[in-house]
Amino acid sequence: MRAQSSATASTPIAVTAPHDRRGSGTVQAALGVIAFSLTFPATAWGLEGFGPWSLVAVRSVLAAFIAGGCLLALRVPPPDRKHWPGLAVVGAGVVLGFPMLTTLALRTSTTAHAAVVVGLLPLTTALMSALRVGSRPRAPSGWPPWRARRRCWRSPCGRAAAR
Repeated sequence: MRAQSSATASTPIAVTAPHDRRGSGTVQAALGVIAFSLTFPATAWGLEGFGPWSLVAVRSVLAAFIAGGCLLALRVPPPDRKHWPGLAVVGAGVVLGFPMLTTLALRTSTTAHAAVVVGLLPLTTALMSALRVGSRPRAPSGWPPWRARRRCWRSPCGRAAAR
């Protein structure tokens, strides 16, 4: 990255939404959050009738049918062959790894505990990424907030405003 550059790529994404579906992204994101929030209670409930390995298989097949149906209904073209290895790694982690490990964890812990641990995943991911690449993010100017107040008080405009 260069100074003053964005962390996102300037090239367009692989799939663009038609103009008549532009507002549906927020609704789809909200549905995704709601669906994800039900995974731990549903997994705990599923463990009452299935073994952990069977439950992971059922979850994977159900997710494949739902995702495949959505892709077919929206007529999304398949990805290029060069993207298949990366998609296979992500798919193995998302479809098999995460559900398998959470299902095994929910055999011995509560859903609330699992939700807290999974809620910490984004923070842990950011910390591990920063450690791996050796980056140290700078704090915004005036951080912590009391330093900004002190800096403003020392300036001529801050003293004039206080009078």
